[in-house]
Amino acid sequence: MRRKAEVGICSICGKKCALTFEHVPPKAAFNTQTVDEIPQEEALKLMTEQERLPWDTSGLKKIKKQGGVGANVLCQSCNNNTGSWYMNYYAKFAHTIAKLLSENDNMSLKNLPFEIYDFQPLPIFKAVMTMFCDINNKCFGDNNLKKFILNKDENRFDKNRYKVYAYIWNGVFARRVGLCGQISSRGEILLLSEVANFPLGFVLHINPPPNSKPNAFEITHMVDFNYNESTNMMFDLPINSCNTIWPQDFRDKEAILANQSPPTPRPVDLTSTSTDV
Repeated sequence: MRRKAEVGICSICGKKCALTFEHVPPKAAFNTQTVDEIPQEEALKLMTEQERLPWDTSGLKKIKKQGGVGANVLCQSCNNNTGSWYMNYYAKFAHTIAKLLSENDNMSLKNLPFEIYDFQPLPIFKAVMTMFCDINNKCFGDNNLKKFILNKDENRFDKNRYKVYAYIWNGVFARRVGLCGQISSRGEILLLSEVANFPLGFVLHINPPPNSKPNAFEITHMVDFNYNESTNMMFDLPINSCNTIWPQDFRDKEAILANQSPPTPRPVDLTSTSTDV
């Protein structure tokens, strides 16, 4: 189905133009199914209605999204370039993970350790950062990050400012959470964004406090390669439940029913927050 074009600001290059539809995650990475998207004002009921379990979406207004989830956020050039440079590599990576999961009953485990051979880390890492830029405005106002995305061979990246983590998605909700603030159990304020859809989830921390990380495997080191450089790489991805719409909340249903409180989020810029069922 052809989607109606709209004029706006491209989320990556910042130009005002006709925007094209960007699947997040890419269409080829298991993002083709029809889903029910819960608007932000409805999603708040999952947080505030005391009698409602956080995965109970009955009675909420939903928007049916056909052909995969995404939005009109990129100009034609940014869409074409990031798609051809990065997203095919990411889709292959996602299908590799899905195959590993299908071959073994791994969802009952806590972690999935594996090694990938002849693996090209940089384009996959850039695909992940492109997804975060898709759901946030103007690459977080960082011109260096914009250059990193728009030049496929660029591997200069601020690893102190940005930390990127991956996990195996296992739960009820897919998440596309724009930049928000969250108070950690130690009282620290975290700035984070999250993209999660079968089979993978990613969390981005911006200027994180020392010794602060989610229950996920850091992949920031994947930037330390050239675009065409291949390597063998070990992963040890936690298998995390996503039973609530809270970003970085990986409690299983038993923990939720035991009334264990999640981290307290504080909105920073929720212009692109969405939750899918």
